Amino acid sequence: HVFMHILTMQNHSPLYASRFSESELAAMGVTSGSLSAEQVEAVAAYAKAFERTNVAIKELTDYFSTVDRDVIIVVYGDHQASVCVEGQDSEILVDTGYFDGYVEELDFLETHSTPYLVWSNFDAGLGGTSFGNIAPNMLLVDALREYGVYRPKYFDYLYDNTLTTNG
Repeated sequence: HVFMHILTMQNHSPLYASRFSESELAAMGVTSGSLSAEQVEAVAAYAKAFERTNVAIKELTDYFSTVDRDVIIVVYGDHQASVCVEGQDSEILVDTGYFDGYVEELDFLETHSTPYLVWSNFDAGLGGTSFGNIAPNMLLVDALREYGVYRPKYFDYLYDNTLTTNG
């Protein structure tokens, strides 16, 4: 058995437009009648970063779909990205009302809830199973348990004690 945990920060905030060429940003096709040109560029940078991630995930799953070994890939983020203009102290999602009435202390769950992907190159009979709303540090624990994969005893300890402690 091989277990690897790989952490990347490629889409971590801030996702400034300066990370990309003008042509890359323009190719995203972002337009708005209410955002400034700088904000449109920031949204395009956000979209471009996630486009690159989607391509990378496809390359990864394409490769592992060909190997003769059971593979599970869990992809997730620990919070939503911040969309902002470089050098400005504002968050576009807050400024535009996406987080209507946003109060940081109260809306932690809203900004830290993200979708996740669990992919395998074998049929585990889970087809579209959702692990629900869980903390990112428990996602891997739950995924390995559901797939019936050998895992460190510590993972079972976390699973049992988190369910007991947090209901």
